[in-house]
Amino acid sequence: MNSMNTNYNLLKNKEIIAILDGDFQIEEVDGIRIAMPYLSGPMLCELSQKFGCYQEYYWKNSSKTNLSRWQYMDNLLEYVIKECKVSQLLSYMMDKERFSDNLRKLSNVSDIEKMYKYIIKKVAEKLPLFL
Repeated sequence: MNSMNTNYNLLKNKEIIAILDGDFQIEEVDGIRIAMPYLSGPMLCELSQKFGCYQEYYWKNSSKTNLSRWQYMDNLLEYVIKECKVSQLLSYMMDKERFSDNLRKLSNVSDIEKMYKYIIKKVAEKLPLFL
């Protein structure tokens, strides 16, 4: 394993996973969550599958038990680290389109752009080793 992969293993820290899966809110500005978008279990499974990591979410009528959101994210990170796809995953997750729920209270394109950049800046400050 090269040193880059070793560094990326730091992403699997529970506090960083909480930032990436949207559990950790940095602050709130004018009613807008300054955080990564909240990813539900089904959303994490869908995201995993986009990157080639098969994970399944079981609905209530299933006899199978779901993983925690933390476990889904941890499995995805393990996979993208092994497959050298970490930068693609982070780029995808931080794309402006992913923040539409966070930014839906804003209607002005300029305000949306400013707030998106502010959110990314604040998230990047929490992940200084990686961005």
